[in-house]
Amino acid sequence: MSKSFVWTAIALAALFAASCQDENAIDRAESLTGLWTIEPSAAQSLVFQWEQDGSALRGEMYVESFLGTEGPFPLSEGRVSGGTVTWSIRPGDYGGTDSLSFRGNVDTPNVIRGNLTVCTEIDVIDTVMVDTTVTDTCLAVPVTAVRDASGF
Repeated sequence: MSKSFVWTAIALAALFAASCQDENAIDRAESLTGLWTIEPSAAQSLVFQWEQDGSALRGEMYVESFLGTEGPFPLSEGRVSGGTVTWSIRPGDYGGTDSLSFRGNVDTPNVIRGNLTVCTEIDVIDTVMVDTTVTDTCLAVPVTAVRDASGF
């Protein structure tokens, strides 16, 4: 057996494995319907009830903390493309000024890893000019979304 044949076989096996991984990511992303939890801090959990219809992702978010449960906050712009999941929530529509967005990749049927980005408007007061300026401040935090089988 020649060395070129062995290297060709290894290369073909690697290409086949890579194509299977891409197909698996798509398969995993086709079944996101259900209850999911993100815990961005020890004091707070974000609980999602998602419903996936093709590439569209709809649902609601609830915020659980020591103060109780707030919500629901509807998802907007929810999308699933292959193994990539994106969505945003605009609680500002309910009197706040914050926005929340997520972009991540499906790791397994029960785990999605990505970044949760929180943006808020901050009033900056210039004490010399006695003027107020509104600026947007955003913070991205790496998080893991986990399918929650226990119920809400």
